[in-house]
Amino acid sequence: MRVRQDLVAVGLTKAWIADLPDVTSGPHRFGGIEFKVHELEFMHFHGQTHLDIRLPMSDQARVLVEGKAEKHAYAKNRIHV
Repeated sequence: MRVRQDLVAVGLTKAWIADLPDVTSGPHRFGGIEFKVHELEFMHFHGQTHLDIRLPMSDQARVLVEGKAEKHAYAKNRIHV
């Protein structure tokens, strides 16, 4: 049951993000779905469980300290949720 609820939540999140002003979505070059604003990618999902997102460094530092995200393995300007 929990897995199904998580999948529904991810689907709703993707739909909500795609409906934001000026946001477009499509396949990500490494798989998953990416979201862009004015052709600049700001986040992408890997499957149903992982999200890489670009945040200002101050916001990245905060969510890392709070334990809500991890550093991205390759991209310094992104976090992994």
